[in-house]
Amino acid sequence: MWRFLPNMQPPCKKTKLDKRERDTEYDKDKRERKFLPSWKSTFPWVSYNKETNKMFCDICIEKPGIANKQGAFYLGTSNFALCSIKAHSVSKEHAKIEGIEKAAQIPEGQSVAEKVLKQLNARQVYQMGHLFRTCQALVKHGRPFTDFPWHCELDKKKGLDIGTSYQNDKSAAIFTSYIANAQANKLKSQLGEANFFSVLVDGSTDTSVKEVELSYVRYSICGEVYVRFLAIKSLERANAENIFKQAILGTLQTYCDLDVEAVASKLVGFCSDGASVMTGIRTGVSARLKEIQPLTQTIHCMAHRLELSLKDSIKGKLEYVGDMVEHVKHVYLFYHQSALNRANLQTACNAAGVKYQVPSKATGTRWVAHLHHALEVIISMYPALIEHFQQMQGFPVGGKDGVRMEQKLKASRLLKKMTQLKFLQCSHLLLDVLQVLKMISLKLQEQDCSPAELMKLLDDGKDQLNKMKTRPGPKWRRVKECKDLYSGVKLHGLGLTDNQVTTIIDTVKEKLDDRLGTDAEIIAHMGFLNFKCWPPKDEMKEYGDDNLQHIVDSFEKMLQSKDVVVDAVELEWLALKKDIYNRFPNLGGKEEHELQQTKTMKWGKVLSTIDCSNYQNIVAVVDLLLSLPATSAECERGFSYMKHVKTDWRSRLKDVMLTSLLRIFIDGPEITDYDPNAAIDLWLKGALKTRRPWHKPYKPRQRSTQDSTTSSEDDSGSEDNSDDD
Repeated sequence: MWRFLPNMQPPCKKTKLDKRERDTEYDKDKRERKFLPSWKSTFPWVSYNKETNKMFCDICIEKPGIANKQGAFYLGTSNFALCSIKAHSVSKEHAKIEGIEKAAQIPEGQSVAEKVLKQLNARQVYQMGHLFRTCQALVKHGRPFTDFPWHCELDKKKGLDIGTSYQNDKSAAIFTSYIANAQANKLKSQLGEANFFSVLVDGSTDTSVKEVELSYVRYSICGEVYVRFLAIKSLERANAENIFKQAILGTLQTYCDLDVEAVASKLVGFCSDGASVMTGIRTGVSARLKEIQPLTQTIHCMAHRLELSLKDSIKGKLEYVGDMVEHVKHVYLFYHQSALNRANLQTACNAAGVKYQVPSKATGTRWVAHLHHALEVIISMYPALIEHFQQMQGFPVGGKDGVRMEQKLKASRLLKKMTQLKFLQCSHLLLDVLQVLKMISLKLQEQDCSPAELMKLLDDGKDQLNKMKTRPGPKWRRVKECKDLYSGVKLHGLGLTDNQVTTIIDTVKEKLDDRLGTDAEIIAHMGFLNFKCWPPKDEMKEYGDDNLQHIVDSFEKMLQSKDVVVDAVELEWLALKKDIYNRFPNLGGKEEHELQQTKTMKWGKVLSTIDCSNYQNIVAVVDLLLSLPATSAECERGFSYMKHVKTDWRSRLKDVMLTSLLRIFIDGPEITDYDPNAAIDLWLKGALKTRRPWHKPYKPRQRSTQDSTTSSEDDSGSEDNSDDD
C-alpha cells in the first residue's frame, strides 16, 4: 500500500529488542513485583524474609557444601519473578541437593540403588552375614576382638563361604559398632513412639578404677513395658551437674536424638539407689530434672529400701539377731581365708552325709536373698560344722599335723556360739522371716515390676509375718520345741521366748512401713492397675475412679500435650473395665484356678486382646503409670554385665565401644535369633568410600619359572662379564 503513496515511508517493523526494552521500562517504572505465597505449593523449598524482602532456597542453605554460595537464592534475591525460581530449580547444584533430599525420605533399604546393589552383590552380602553373626556371637559371650580372626579361619575349614576380606580384629570392632547402631536405632524408634519414659541411673567404679554412670530408660507402649540399656558414661567427677548433663541429657541426645525440650515433654520418672547426689532436694540430679519437668516423680529404689529396712531392724531393738548375723560373717571368713579349713569341712560333710557348700557372705550385699542363702547354707551343714569345730579342739598347736593357736581359738568361739539354743532358734526364725522378704525382693527386681504392685506385695508380706505369731513357719517349727539336742548336737543355754519372737516380727513390720510406706502421692494412687486387687465383676463400676481422677489431675498438662482428651478418660475407663471383665471372666475371683489366671495377667497381654483404638486416652494414662519404675535393679545387673565385658584384660575400652558392647550383650537378640541385615545395610552406607567385600588382600608376588630362569641367566652373565674385565 505504501508504494502507491508518494513521498511516504512505511513505518518500521517492531523488533524483539524493542519489546524487551518496553517490558524492562514497564517493570522498572510502573510494575511492582512481590512474593506470591502460592509459589510455595509448587516450589516448597522457596522461603521469603519480610525484613530483608528477599527470597531464599531453604535446602541449598542447609547444604552449603554442595550449593552455589554465590547464587542468587543462596545469598537472597529480590527478583520476584516466576522465571527466576524456575531457572534456579533446574540449576545443577539445586537439582543435586533436591535429589539427595528425596533419597533421604525413602525408607531404609527401599531405594532403587540399594535394591540393585543387594541383587548385584547377593553373594557378598551372604558372606558378610557370616562375619556379622560371628562378631555378634563373640560379643554376646564377652570375648575379645582378637578371637575374630581364628573364628574366621575355623569357618573356612568348615567350608563356609566367608570371602577373603574384613577378617581381622579391626574389622570386628567396626562390625560391632554397626551391630550396636542397628540396635540403638530400634531403641530410638520405640522411644520416639512412646509418649512417656523414665530414667534409671546408678554409679560405680569399673576395673580401670574410673567413676562411671550407667543409665537405662523405661517406657510403655500400649501396656507393654520395656526397660532398655541407654549408655555408660565415665565422669571425671560424679557430681550432680555432670550426671545430669553428661550421663542423662548427653546420652539421650547422642543415642536417641532427644534434646532438652523433647526430654521435658516425655520424662515422668527418675529412679536411683537413693544416694544424696541423686535425690538431693536442692542441687541433686532429681532437683535438676524437675527444673526442666516439674512433674518428674523421684523414686528411691524399693529393693534397696527393703534391704535398708532389714538392716534397720537388726541395728535397732534386735541386738541378738545382729549378733547372730555377725556370727554368720565370722563363719564365712573362717573358711574363706583357709583352703585347709574348707578341705576339712568337706571331709566332715562326707562323714555326716550332708551336701558340702562353701559358706557365703552375709553382709556387704544389696539384696535380701544373699543373707537368706548364707543362713540356709550354715543350717544345712550344721552337724558337719559342729563336727569340724570339735575336731579342731583336739588338734595340737603347731607342728606338721597341728593348727595355729589363732585358728583353734576362732573354732572354739564359733563352736560355743553355734551350740547355743538361742542361736539355733533365732537363725531358723530369721530364715522364715527372710523367706517372706526374699519373695518381695525378687518380685521387685523383675524387669516389668511396677510401683502399682508394691502395696499388694507389702500387705501380703505383713499378713504372712502376722501369721507367724500364731502359726510358726516351716523352719521355726523344727526347733521351737527343741531343748537339748538337734541333729545329734548337744545344745546349751535358753531359747527364744514368745515375747522375743513377737518383737522380732513386729520390728521387721515396723521398719517395712517406715521405709516403704512413705511413697510419693502418685505412687500411692497406682494400686488400681494391679489386676490382683481388682474386685468381682459386680463391684467394678466405681473401682479405681478416685485414684484415676487424682492422677489425671496431677498430669493434666502433660497428658494434654500428648493429645489426650482428659474429659474422656473416665468414660473410657468404665468401658475398658467392662471389656476386660468380658474377656477375662475369672478376674476378681477367689478360687484357686481364678487366682492362677490373675497372676499371669499383664497390661500388655490384656490390651493386645482389645481394640485399643477405642481407648486411646485411658491407654495413654496406663502407659504413663507403667513407665514409672519400681527399682533400679536393672542398673545393678548392668554393672554385673560390665564386669563380664570390661575385664582386667580389656580395661582400656572407651565409653563409646563399651556402650556398644553392652548394648549387644544386654539387649541384643540371642545368637540363634540374630538377623544381620539391618547392621549390614548400615555398614554398606556408612563408609566414605564404596565397601569392597569382594576385594582380595594383597599378597607377595610369586615369581614364575621363566622369570627365575631369566634372572639366573642375567646373574651368570654379569659374573662372566666381571671375569672378562
